[in-house]
Amino acid sequence: MLELDIDYTRAVLLGKSKQKHVDTAEPHSILEADGWCRRGFEQVARVELRDDNDWNDPSPTWLFVDQHSLFAARHAPWVYFITRNNIIVKVGETNDFFAILNGEGQPRSGTAGGRMGRLGRHKDWARPNDTDMRIRRELKIAAAHQEVAVWANPIVTGEGSQVIESKILKEIKNTSGSLPWLNYMCK
Repeated sequence: MLELDIDYTRAVLLGKSKQKHVDTAEPHSILEADGWCRRGFEQVARVELRDDNDWNDPSPTWLFVDQHSLFAARHAPWVYFITRNNIIVKVGETNDFFAILNGEGQPRSGTAGGRMGRLGRHKDWARPNDTDMRIRRELKIAAAHQEVAVWANPIVTGEGSQVIESKILKEIKNTSGSLPWLNYMCK
């Protein structure tokens, strides 16, 4: 069973770790995932850390629980959110299947598992700032406290997923003044 390292947690909360600081100001309402339901987004899974993780692993792998039927739907493309306590921290897109499950009901590892297979388990030690590893590293404590969820919207219009992701990011930036915490730019 994974145990929290109290000293590490304290260092993160006090801003004395290498983890990027999370703005503690009240987030703008546009970042509340529930508000995006009317636009077709649904929570498709919650995230927990896998039991076989070592707490010292800088990028622990994820277990997707409470999966909605959309999670493994045979559809592409998608726009998705990663949330922490219902606040959008990352907007992403994929032209791949969202999740291709293995016999354990989890996305296969890497790209064979669709977008969530790569997000939840991919490790490229040669590229420590790989997007998927960075997201898991930044959300390590939140995932350990079961505060992370994934929301998704299957794209059925003629617009591509990158176009829709870009529009969402611009709307969030224009409304709130900044991008979600783990988005560094608009495509």
